[in-house]
Amino acid sequence: MPRIAGRRPRMTWRLRLLLPCACAAAALPSTVDGQVSSISGVVYDSVARRPLSGATVQLVDTANAVKAYSIITGDNGAYRFDSVATGIYLLGFFHRTLDSLGIAPPLLQLTVTTAAQIRAPLAVPSAASVVRAHCGTAADSGGAWIGAARSAVTGLPVRGARVKVQWSSIAVEDKRIVREIPEVEAVSGETGFFVACYLPRDEIIVAHATLDADSSGVLTVLVPPDGMVLRDVFIAPITLSSKRVMPDSLDADSGVVIDVRSGSGTVRGRVTAKGGKPVSGARVRLGETGAEGETNQDGYYALDSLPLGSFNFDVRAIGYLPTIRPLDVQANQLAVADFELQSRAAFLDTVRVTGRRILESSPYTEFLERQKSGFGRFFDEAEMVKRDPYYVSDLLRQVPGALVLPGSFGGRVLFRGFGGTTAYCSPLVFIDGMRMGNVSAGGLEYVNARDVRAMEVYTRSSNVPMQFRGWENCGAIVITTGRREPERIPR
Repeated sequence: MPRIAGRRPRMTWRLRLLLPCACAAAALPSTVDGQVSSISGVVYDSVARRPLSGATVQLVDTANAVKAYSIITGDNGAYRFDSVATGIYLLGFFHRTLDSLGIAPPLLQLTVTTAAQIRAPLAVPSAASVVRAHCGTAADSGGAWIGAARSAVTGLPVRGARVKVQWSSIAVEDKRIVREIPEVEAVSGETGFFVACYLPRDEIIVAHATLDADSSGVLTVLVPPDGMVLRDVFIAPITLSSKRVMPDSLDADSGVVIDVRSGSGTVRGRVTAKGGKPVSGARVRLGETGAEGETNQDGYYALDSLPLGSFNFDVRAIGYLPTIRPLDVQANQLAVADFELQSRAAFLDTVRVTGRRILESSPYTEFLERQKSGFGRFFDEAEMVKRDPYYVSDLLRQVPGALVLPGSFGGRVLFRGFGGTTAYCSPLVFIDGMRMGNVSAGGLEYVNARDVRAMEVYTRSSNVPMQFRGWENCGAIVITTGRREPERIPR
Protein backbone atom coordinates (compact mmCIF):
# COMPACT_ATOMS: atom_id res chain seq x y z
CA MET A 1 0.00 0.00 0.00
CA PRO A 2 1.61 3.25 -1.03
CA ARG A 3 2.26 6.19 1.21
CA ILE A 4 1.05 9.47 -0.22
CA ALA A 5 1.43 13.08 0.78
CA GLY A 6 -1.63 15.27 1.10
CA ARG A 7 -1.80 17.79 -1.66
CA ARG A 8 -4.16 20.35 -3.11
CA PRO A 9 -4.91 19.94 -6.83
CA ARG A 10 -3.46 22.51 -9.18
CA MET A 11 -6.70 24.38 -9.55
CA THR A 12 -7.43 28.01 -8.87
CA TRP A 13 -10.55 30.07 -8.74
CA ARG A 14 -10.52 31.85 -12.09
CA LEU A 15 -13.15 34.22 -10.80
CA ARG A 16 -10.79 35.39 -8.10
CA LEU A 17 -8.24 36.23 -10.74
CA LEU A 18 -10.79 38.14 -12.79
CA LEU A 19 -12.58 40.08 -10.11
CA PRO A 20 -11.13 42.97 -8.14
CA CYS A 21 -12.44 42.88 -4.57
CA ALA A 22 -13.86 46.39 -4.94
CA CYS A 23 -16.47 45.26 -7.46
CA ALA A 24 -17.62 42.14 -5.69
CA ALA A 25 -20.59 43.93 -4.14
CA ALA A 26 -21.62 45.80 -7.28
CA ALA A 27 -25.23 45.53 -8.44
CA LEU A 28 -26.52 45.06 -11.96
CA PRO A 29 -27.95 48.22 -13.53
CA SER A 30 -31.72 48.45 -13.71
CA THR A 31 -31.58 49.47 -17.38
CA VAL A 32 -29.00 48.80 -20.05
CA ASP A 33 -28.70 49.41 -23.76
CA GLY A 34 -29.84 46.67 -26.10
CA GLN A 35 -31.52 43.38 -25.28
CA VAL A 36 -31.73 42.31 -21.64
CA SER A 37 -32.17 38.88 -20.08
CA SER A 38 -32.23 37.25 -16.67
CA ILE A 39 -29.96 34.49 -15.37
CA SER A 40 -31.15 32.40 -12.42
CA GLY A 41 -30.75 29.01 -10.84
CA VAL A 42 -30.03 27.07 -7.66
CA VAL A 43 -26.66 26.26 -6.11
CA TYR A 44 -26.77 22.66 -4.91
CA ASP A 45 -24.42 20.87 -2.51
CA SER A 46 -23.99 17.40 -4.03
CA VAL A 47 -22.01 16.20 -0.99
CA ALA A 48 -24.58 17.18 1.64
CA ARG A 49 -27.43 16.64 -0.84
CA ARG A 50 -29.20 19.90 -0.15
CA PRO A 51 -29.34 23.47 -1.51
CA LEU A 52 -26.28 25.51 -0.61
CA SER A 53 -27.06 28.62 1.40
CA GLY A 54 -24.59 31.45 1.88
CA ALA A 55 -22.88 30.89 -1.47
CA THR A 56 -21.58 34.00 -3.25
CA VAL A 57 -22.60 33.68 -6.90
CA GLN A 58 -20.69 35.94 -9.29
CA LEU A 59 -21.30 36.94 -12.92
CA VAL A 60 -18.40 38.39 -14.91
CA ASP A 61 -18.53 40.10 -18.31
CA THR A 62 -15.62 38.61 -20.30
CA ALA A 63 -15.35 41.77 -22.39
CA ASN A 64 -14.88 43.88 -19.28
CA ALA A 65 -13.78 42.04 -16.15
CA VAL A 66 -14.47 45.11 -14.02
CA LYS A 67 -18.16 44.56 -14.70
CA ALA A 68 -18.74 41.86 -12.11
CA TYR A 69 -21.94 41.28 -10.16
CA SER A 70 -22.60 39.13 -7.12
CA ILE A 71 -25.43 37.82 -4.99
CA ILE A 72 -25.58 35.58 -1.90
CA THR A 73 -27.92 32.60 -1.88
CA GLY A 74 -30.51 32.09 0.84
CA ASP A 75 -31.67 28.89 2.52
CA ASN A 76 -33.12 27.60 -0.76
CA GLY A 77 -29.81 28.10 -2.60
CA ALA A 78 -31.51 30.24 -5.27
CA TYR A 79 -29.95 33.20 -7.07
CA ARG A 80 -31.10 35.54 -9.85
CA PHE A 81 -29.50 38.27 -11.98
CA ASP A 82 -31.93 40.56 -13.84
CA SER A 83 -31.34 43.05 -16.66
CA VAL A 84 -28.40 41.18 -18.19
CA ALA A 85 -27.22 42.81 -21.43
CA THR A 86 -26.13 40.80 -24.45
CA GLY A 87 -22.61 39.46 -24.24
CA ILE A 88 -20.49 36.56 -23.03
CA TYR A 89 -20.30 35.92 -19.27
CA LEU A 90 -18.56 33.65 -16.79
CA LEU A 91 -20.71 32.33 -13.94
CA GLY A 92 -19.40 30.71 -10.76
CA PHE A 93 -19.64 30.76 -6.96
CA PHE A 94 -17.58 30.81 -3.76
CA HIS A 95 -18.29 28.95 -0.52
CA ARG A 96 -16.31 27.61 2.43
CA THR A 97 -17.43 24.10 1.47
CA LEU A 98 -15.31 24.36 -1.66
CA ASP A 99 -12.29 25.39 0.41
CA SER A 100 -12.75 22.42 2.75
CA LEU A 101 -12.89 20.07 -0.25
CA GLY A 102 -9.85 21.64 -1.85
CA ILE A 103 -11.53 21.76 -5.23
CA ALA A 104 -13.40 24.24 -7.42
CA PRO A 105 -16.39 23.48 -9.65
CA PRO A 106 -16.08 24.31 -13.35
CA LEU A 107 -17.09 27.78 -14.45
CA LEU A 108 -20.02 28.19 -16.78
CA GLN A 109 -19.66 30.33 -19.90
CA LEU A 110 -22.96 31.86 -20.92
CA THR A 111 -23.68 33.65 -24.20
CA VAL A 112 -26.59 36.08 -24.03
CA THR A 113 -27.82 37.07 -27.51
CA THR A 114 -31.54 37.81 -27.11
CA ALA A 115 -33.91 38.67 -24.31
CA ALA A 116 -34.55 35.40 -22.47
CA GLN A 117 -34.82 33.77 -19.06
CA ILE A 118 -31.70 31.64 -18.73
CA ARG A 119 -31.56 28.84 -16.16
CA ALA A 120 -28.03 27.97 -15.01
CA PRO A 121 -27.79 25.50 -12.09
CA LEU A 122 -24.54 25.39 -10.13
CA ALA A 123 -23.30 22.63 -7.83
CA VAL A 124 -20.62 21.45 -5.47
CA PRO A 125 -19.21 18.29 -7.12
CA SER A 126 -20.35 14.92 -5.79
CA ALA A 127 -18.23 12.97 -3.31
CA ALA A 128 -17.17 10.54 -6.03
CA SER A 129 -16.07 13.42 -8.25
CA VAL A 130 -14.06 15.00 -5.44
CA VAL A 131 -12.31 11.71 -4.68
CA ARG A 132 -11.47 11.24 -8.36
CA ALA A 133 -10.09 14.77 -8.59
CA HIS A 134 -7.69 14.15 -5.71
CA CYS A 135 -6.83 10.48 -6.08
CA GLY A 136 -7.33 9.72 -9.77
CA THR A 137 -9.59 7.20 -11.46
CA ALA A 138 -7.54 4.05 -10.94
CA ALA A 139 -9.53 1.01 -9.86
CA ASP A 140 -7.58 0.79 -6.58
CA SER A 141 -7.89 4.47 -5.68
CA GLY A 142 -10.67 3.62 -3.23
CA GLY A 143 -11.85 6.35 -0.87
CA ALA A 144 -10.19 9.44 0.57
CA TRP A 145 -9.95 11.35 3.84
CA ILE A 146 -10.02 15.07 3.06
CA GLY A 147 -9.49 17.70 5.72
CA ALA A 148 -7.17 20.15 7.41
CA ALA A 149 -4.78 19.69 10.31
CA ARG A 150 -5.40 22.39 12.91
CA SER A 151 -4.03 23.45 16.27
CA ALA A 152 -6.45 22.73 19.11
CA VAL A 153 -4.84 25.63 21.00
CA THR A 154 -5.21 28.39 18.39
CA GLY A 155 -7.63 26.82 15.90
CA LEU A 156 -5.28 27.78 13.04
CA PRO A 157 -4.16 25.39 10.30
CA VAL A 158 -0.75 23.75 10.79
CA ARG A 159 1.74 22.78 8.12
CA GLY A 160 3.69 19.53 8.06
CA ALA A 161 1.34 17.47 10.24
CA ARG A 162 1.44 13.75 9.45
CA VAL A 163 -1.93 12.02 9.33
CA LYS A 164 -1.51 8.25 9.47
CA VAL A 165 -4.50 6.10 8.49
CA GLN A 166 -4.64 2.34 9.08
CA TRP A 167 -7.17 -0.47 8.83
CA SER A 168 -7.39 -4.23 9.20
CA SER A 169 -7.41 -6.42 6.11
CA ILE A 170 -7.90 -10.17 5.81
CA ALA A 171 -6.91 -12.17 2.74
CA VAL A 172 -6.77 -15.85 1.90
CA GLU A 173 -3.47 -17.01 0.43
CA ASP A 174 -2.60 -20.65 -0.23
CA LYS A 175 -5.54 -21.86 1.84
CA ARG A 176 -4.51 -19.84 4.86
CA ILE A 177 -5.77 -16.60 6.32
CA VAL A 178 -3.35 -13.69 6.25
CA ARG A 179 -3.96 -10.52 8.23
CA GLU A 180 -2.45 -7.24 7.09
CA ILE A 181 -2.45 -3.69 8.45
CA PRO A 182 -2.37 -1.41 5.37
CA GLU A 183 -1.24 2.14 6.04
CA VAL A 184 -1.53 5.46 4.24
CA GLU A 185 0.17 8.65 5.39
CA ALA A 186 -0.70 12.19 4.31
CA VAL A 187 1.18 15.41 5.12
CA SER A 188 -0.62 18.73 5.52
CA GLY A 189 0.38 21.61 3.24
CA GLU A 190 0.68 25.36 3.71
CA THR A 191 -3.03 25.76 4.55
CA GLY A 192 -3.18 22.61 6.68
CA PHE A 193 -4.95 20.80 3.84
CA PHE A 194 -4.32 17.07 3.41
CA VAL A 195 -5.71 14.14 1.41
CA ALA A 196 -5.22 10.46 2.27
CA CYS A 197 -6.16 8.25 -0.71
CA TYR A 198 -6.52 4.50 -1.26
CA LEU A 199 -8.84 3.95 1.70
CA PRO A 200 -11.28 1.02 1.78
CA ARG A 201 -14.89 1.98 1.14
CA ASP A 202 -17.56 1.02 3.65
CA GLU A 203 -14.92 -0.07 6.18
CA ILE A 204 -13.73 1.16 9.58
CA ILE A 205 -10.40 2.98 9.58
CA VAL A 206 -8.32 4.55 12.35
CA ALA A 207 -6.32 7.76 12.08
CA HIS A 208 -3.75 9.58 14.17
CA ALA A 209 -2.18 13.01 13.48
CA THR A 210 1.18 14.22 14.79
CA LEU A 211 3.43 17.25 14.41
CA ASP A 212 6.73 17.00 16.29
CA ALA A 213 5.67 16.53 19.93
CA ASP A 214 2.04 17.52 19.31
CA SER A 215 -0.57 14.86 18.69
CA SER A 216 -4.25 14.09 18.28
CA GLY A 217 -5.94 11.06 19.73
CA VAL A 218 -6.72 7.96 17.68
CA LEU A 219 -9.93 8.43 15.68
CA THR A 220 -12.18 5.63 14.49
CA VAL A 221 -14.17 6.47 11.35
CA LEU A 222 -16.39 4.51 8.98
CA VAL A 223 -15.62 5.29 5.34
CA PRO A 224 -19.01 5.71 3.60
CA PRO A 225 -19.86 3.85 0.38
CA ASP A 226 -19.26 7.03 -1.66
CA GLY A 227 -15.67 6.90 -0.42
CA MET A 228 -15.22 10.39 1.03
CA VAL A 229 -14.45 11.26 4.64
CA LEU A 230 -14.54 15.04 5.16
CA ARG A 231 -13.13 15.98 8.54
CA ASP A 232 -10.48 18.21 10.10
CA VAL A 233 -8.08 16.85 12.73
CA PHE A 234 -6.98 18.89 15.77
CA ILE A 235 -3.62 18.35 17.46
CA ALA A 236 -2.11 19.78 20.65
CA PRO A 237 0.90 19.40 22.96
CA ILE A 238 0.75 16.30 25.17
CA THR A 239 0.37 16.86 28.90
CA LEU A 240 0.48 13.76 31.11
CA SER A 241 -0.77 13.28 34.65
CA SER A 242 -0.73 10.20 36.86
CA LYS A 243 -4.03 8.47 37.54
CA ARG A 244 -4.98 5.34 39.43
CA VAL A 245 -7.19 3.13 37.28
CA MET A 246 -9.38 0.49 38.89
CA PRO A 247 -9.74 -2.85 37.12
CA ASP A 248 -12.80 -3.36 34.93
CA SER A 249 -12.80 -7.03 35.90
CA LEU A 250 -14.45 -8.79 38.84
CA ASP A 251 -11.17 -8.78 40.76
CA ALA A 252 -11.14 -5.40 42.47
CA ASP A 253 -7.90 -4.37 44.10
CA SER A 254 -5.95 -1.16 44.55
CA GLY A 255 -5.71 -0.70 40.78
CA VAL A 256 -2.71 0.43 38.80
CA VAL A 257 -1.18 3.88 38.33
CA ILE A 258 -0.74 5.01 34.71
CA ASP A 259 0.05 8.27 32.92
CA VAL A 260 -2.90 9.68 30.98
CA ARG A 261 -3.37 12.80 28.88
CA SER A 262 -5.02 15.77 30.55
CA GLY A 263 -5.62 19.46 29.90
CA SER A 264 -8.09 22.32 30.09
CA GLY A 265 -10.80 20.99 27.78
CA THR A 266 -14.46 20.70 28.74
CA VAL A 267 -17.26 18.61 27.24
CA ARG A 268 -20.96 18.86 28.06
CA GLY A 269 -23.92 17.06 26.59
CA ARG A 270 -26.97 14.90 26.98
CA VAL A 271 -27.72 11.26 26.25
CA THR A 272 -31.24 10.35 25.18
CA ALA A 273 -33.13 7.44 23.70
CA LYS A 274 -35.34 7.63 20.64
CA GLY A 275 -38.09 10.17 21.22
CA GLY A 276 -35.98 12.32 23.53
CA LYS A 277 -36.29 10.20 26.68
CA PRO A 278 -33.24 10.84 28.91
CA VAL A 279 -30.91 7.90 29.59
CA SER A 280 -29.61 7.98 33.15
CA GLY A 281 -26.54 6.07 34.27
CA ALA A 282 -25.01 6.00 30.78
CA ARG A 283 -21.23 5.71 30.81
CA VAL A 284 -19.50 8.41 28.76
CA ARG A 285 -15.79 8.25 28.01
CA LEU A 286 -13.15 10.18 26.08
CA GLY A 287 -10.74 7.65 24.59
CA GLU A 288 -7.08 7.48 25.69
CA THR A 289 -7.59 9.99 28.47
CA GLY A 290 -8.97 7.98 31.38
CA ALA A 291 -11.74 10.60 31.61
CA GLU A 292 -15.21 9.17 32.07
CA GLY A 293 -18.45 9.96 33.82
CA GLU A 294 -22.12 9.06 34.05
CA THR A 295 -25.29 10.83 33.05
CA ASN A 296 -27.68 12.07 35.74
CA GLN A 297 -31.39 11.33 35.91
CA ASP A 298 -32.05 13.92 33.19
CA GLY A 299 -29.42 12.40 30.88
CA TYR A 300 -26.87 15.22 31.26
CA TYR A 301 -23.12 14.73 31.77
CA ALA A 302 -20.01 16.88 32.11
CA LEU A 303 -16.31 16.08 31.69
CA ASP A 304 -13.53 18.49 32.65
CA SER A 305 -9.71 18.63 32.61
CA LEU A 306 -9.65 16.96 29.20
CA PRO A 307 -6.69 17.04 26.81
CA LEU A 308 -7.00 19.22 23.73
CA GLY A 309 -7.29 17.67 20.29
CA SER A 310 -9.45 15.20 18.37
CA PHE A 311 -10.39 12.01 20.22
CA ASN A 312 -12.87 9.17 20.11
CA PHE A 313 -15.85 9.69 22.39
CA ASP A 314 -18.09 6.76 23.26
CA VAL A 315 -21.31 6.26 25.19
CA ARG A 316 -22.65 3.00 26.59
CA ALA A 317 -25.75 2.12 28.59
CA ILE A 318 -27.42 -1.13 29.57
CA GLY A 319 -30.08 -2.06 27.03
CA TYR A 320 -28.69 0.19 24.28
CA LEU A 321 -26.21 -0.21 21.45
CA PRO A 322 -22.85 1.47 22.14
CA THR A 323 -22.20 4.67 20.21
CA ILE A 324 -18.85 6.14 19.28
CA ARG A 325 -17.78 9.14 17.24
CA PRO A 326 -14.84 11.56 16.96
CA LEU A 327 -14.95 14.75 19.04
CA ASP A 328 -12.81 17.90 18.86
CA VAL A 329 -11.75 19.51 22.15
CA GLN A 330 -10.34 23.01 21.68
CA ALA A 331 -8.90 25.61 24.01
CA ASN A 332 -11.32 28.18 25.43
CA GLN A 333 -14.28 26.46 23.77
CA LEU A 334 -17.00 24.36 25.31
CA ALA A 335 -17.44 21.17 23.31
CA VAL A 336 -21.05 20.00 23.21
CA ALA A 337 -21.80 16.39 22.25
CA ASP A 338 -25.33 15.02 22.45
CA PHE A 339 -26.07 11.36 21.75
CA GLU A 340 -29.20 9.43 20.86
CA LEU A 341 -28.87 5.74 21.71
CA GLN A 342 -30.65 2.94 19.91
CA SER A 343 -32.32 0.18 21.89
CA ARG A 344 -30.83 -3.29 21.60
CA ALA A 345 -34.35 -4.72 21.54
CA ALA A 346 -34.85 -3.36 18.03
CA PHE A 347 -31.93 -5.48 16.83
CA LEU A 348 -32.71 -8.79 18.57
CA ASP A 349 -33.54 -11.77 16.39
CA THR A 350 -37.22 -12.76 16.45
CA VAL A 351 -36.67 -16.12 14.74
CA ARG A 352 -34.17 -18.76 15.87
CA VAL A 353 -33.03 -21.30 13.33
CA THR A 354 -31.36 -24.39 14.79
CA GLY A 355 -29.31 -27.00 13.07
CA ARG A 356 -26.12 -28.99 13.29
CA ARG A 357 -22.70 -28.25 11.92
CA ILE A 358 -21.88 -30.08 8.74
CA LEU A 359 -18.44 -28.63 8.06
CA GLU A 360 -16.35 -26.24 10.14
CA SER A 361 -13.09 -24.53 9.38
CA SER A 362 -10.09 -26.01 11.13
CA PRO A 363 -9.41 -22.99 13.44
CA TYR A 364 -12.99 -22.94 14.73
CA THR A 365 -13.05 -26.74 15.17
CA GLU A 366 -9.91 -26.47 17.27
CA PHE A 367 -11.55 -23.67 19.28
CA LEU A 368 -14.52 -25.93 20.06
CA GLU A 369 -12.20 -28.70 21.19
CA ARG A 370 -10.33 -26.38 23.56
CA GLN A 371 -13.62 -25.00 24.84
CA LYS A 372 -14.44 -28.46 26.23
CA SER A 373 -11.45 -28.23 28.56
CA GLY A 374 -12.98 -25.27 30.41
CA PHE A 375 -9.61 -23.86 31.52
CA GLY A 376 -10.12 -20.42 29.97
CA ARG A 377 -12.86 -17.91 29.20
CA PHE A 378 -14.46 -18.73 25.84
CA PHE A 379 -16.55 -16.48 23.59
CA ASP A 380 -18.17 -18.56 20.84
CA GLU A 381 -20.14 -17.37 17.81
CA ALA A 382 -23.43 -17.07 19.67
CA GLU A 383 -21.90 -14.97 22.46
CA MET A 384 -20.06 -12.75 19.98
CA VAL A 385 -23.36 -11.99 18.25
CA LYS A 386 -25.15 -11.43 21.57
CA ARG A 387 -22.51 -9.08 23.01
CA ASP A 388 -21.85 -7.28 19.71
CA PRO A 389 -18.64 -5.56 20.94
CA TYR A 390 -17.40 -2.39 19.28
CA TYR A 391 -13.84 -3.13 20.37
CA VAL A 392 -12.41 -6.57 21.06
CA SER A 393 -11.22 -5.29 24.43
CA ASP A 394 -14.86 -4.72 25.45
CA LEU A 395 -15.19 -8.49 25.90
CA LEU A 396 -12.43 -8.45 28.51
CA ARG A 397 -13.92 -5.89 30.86
CA GLN A 398 -15.67 -8.52 32.98
CA VAL A 399 -12.99 -11.22 32.77
CA PRO A 400 -11.39 -11.88 36.19
CA GLY A 401 -7.70 -11.04 36.15
CA ALA A 402 -7.91 -8.70 33.16
CA LEU A 403 -7.45 -4.94 33.23
CA VAL A 404 -8.50 -2.66 30.35
CA LEU A 405 -6.66 0.65 30.46
CA PRO A 406 -7.65 3.82 28.63
CA GLY A 407 -6.09 3.87 25.20
CA SER A 408 -6.56 3.64 21.47
CA PHE A 409 -8.80 1.04 19.83
CA GLY A 410 -10.79 0.45 23.02
CA GLY A 411 -7.93 0.29 25.49
CA ARG A 412 -4.73 -1.56 26.25
CA VAL A 413 -5.24 -4.94 27.96
CA LEU A 414 -3.13 -6.24 30.87
CA PHE A 415 -3.37 -9.48 32.84
CA ARG A 416 -2.65 -10.12 36.50
CA GLY A 417 1.00 -11.10 36.92
CA PHE A 418 2.36 -14.57 37.50
CA GLY A 419 1.58 -15.98 40.93
CA GLY A 420 -1.53 -13.86 41.49
CA THR A 421 0.30 -10.70 42.49
CA THR A 422 -1.09 -7.23 41.87
CA ALA A 423 1.56 -6.58 39.19
CA TYR A 424 0.26 -6.55 35.62
CA CYS A 425 1.83 -7.69 32.34
CA SER A 426 0.97 -7.84 28.63
CA PRO A 427 -0.47 -11.15 27.39
CA LEU A 428 0.43 -12.82 24.12
CA VAL A 429 -2.04 -12.40 21.26
CA PHE A 430 -2.67 -15.04 18.60
CA ILE A 431 -4.84 -14.51 15.53
CA ASP A 432 -5.78 -17.66 13.63
CA GLY A 433 -2.81 -19.40 15.23
CA MET A 434 -0.31 -16.67 14.36
CA ARG A 435 1.48 -14.88 17.19
CA MET A 436 0.97 -11.13 16.89
CA GLY A 437 3.21 -9.95 19.71
CA ASN A 438 1.95 -8.37 22.94
CA VAL A 439 -1.12 -6.18 23.06
CA SER A 440 0.77 -2.90 23.27
CA ALA A 441 2.68 -3.81 20.11
CA GLY A 442 -0.51 -3.81 18.06
CA GLY A 443 -1.77 -7.38 18.17
CA LEU A 444 -5.25 -6.88 19.61
CA GLU A 445 -5.70 -3.22 18.84
CA TYR A 446 -5.85 -3.65 15.08
CA VAL A 447 -8.46 -6.41 15.10
CA ASN A 448 -11.87 -5.35 13.85
CA ALA A 449 -14.43 -6.83 16.26
CA ARG A 450 -16.72 -7.63 13.33
CA ASP A 451 -14.06 -10.02 11.99
CA VAL A 452 -13.88 -12.04 15.22
CA ARG A 453 -15.73 -15.35 15.07
CA ALA A 454 -14.58 -16.62 18.46
CA MET A 455 -12.12 -15.71 21.22
CA GLU A 456 -10.53 -17.53 24.14
CA VAL A 457 -8.83 -15.82 27.08
CA TYR A 458 -6.30 -17.45 29.41
CA THR A 459 -5.43 -15.09 32.26
CA ARG A 460 -3.39 -17.74 34.09
CA SER A 461 -0.24 -18.86 32.31
CA SER A 462 -0.64 -22.38 33.72
CA ASN A 463 -3.91 -22.79 31.79
CA VAL A 464 -2.57 -21.68 28.41
CA PRO A 465 -2.46 -24.51 25.83
CA MET A 466 1.07 -25.51 24.87
CA GLN A 467 0.89 -24.05 21.34
CA PHE A 468 0.06 -20.59 22.78
CA ARG A 469 2.65 -20.41 25.54
CA GLY A 470 5.66 -18.10 25.71
CA TRP A 471 8.46 -17.40 28.12
CA GLU A 472 6.64 -14.28 29.36
CA ASN A 473 4.28 -16.33 31.62
CA CYS A 474 1.50 -13.77 31.24
CA GLY A 475 -1.41 -15.66 29.71
CA ALA A 476 -2.76 -15.40 26.19
CA ILE A 477 -5.62 -14.14 24.04
CA VAL A 478 -6.48 -16.42 21.12
CA ILE A 479 -8.70 -15.01 18.35
CA THR A 480 -10.36 -16.95 15.54
CA THR A 481 -11.57 -14.84 12.63
CA GLY A 482 -14.12 -15.55 9.95
CA ARG A 483 -17.80 -15.30 9.16
CA ARG A 484 -20.13 -15.90 12.10
CA GLU A 485 -22.87 -18.47 11.66
CA PRO A 486 -24.44 -18.79 15.13
CA GLU A 487 -27.64 -20.33 13.76
CA ARG A 488 -25.66 -23.48 12.92
CA ILE A 489 -24.53 -24.04 16.49
CA PRO A 490 -26.36 -26.91 18.27
CA ARG A 491 -28.56 -25.59 21.07
